[in-house]
Amino acid sequence: MTDAAKPSPEPSEPDDEPVVKLPRGRGMRLRGPDLFRIAFTVIMLIAVIVFAKPCGDAVGTFFSKFDNGSGSGSAGSGSAGSATGSGRREYLHLTPDMTEQQTKDAIEKYRAEHATGSDSGH
Repeated sequence: MTDAAKPSPEPSEPDDEPVVKLPRGRGMRLRGPDLFRIAFTVIMLIAVIVFAKPCGDAVGTFFSKFDNGSGSGSAGSGSAGSATGSGRREYLHLTPDMTEQQTKDAIEKYRAEHATGSDSGH
């Protein structure tokens, strides 16, 4: 038989050393810096929730100025849509089943209908 297969020897003598017990606490002990960190975290979370909507609205308004062409150097000035008086764009509806000639004709018809004095070159 090998050493691993041999039965274990009888238990050795009991130790005279006392068994260490886990300390039992009286609950959480929070000091001043810990309370400050918790309060600061709660305040920051509340601030994120409170300021999220106004900040999102401001950013949305800022970018919508570029979308409807009222911003300087607007990205939408050469697009196929034209801004209406309400700031909304009217878009030309093109479908994938249209031939190339039908697409060109639809674009020309759209440009003719929506041309103004300043956009006549587009």
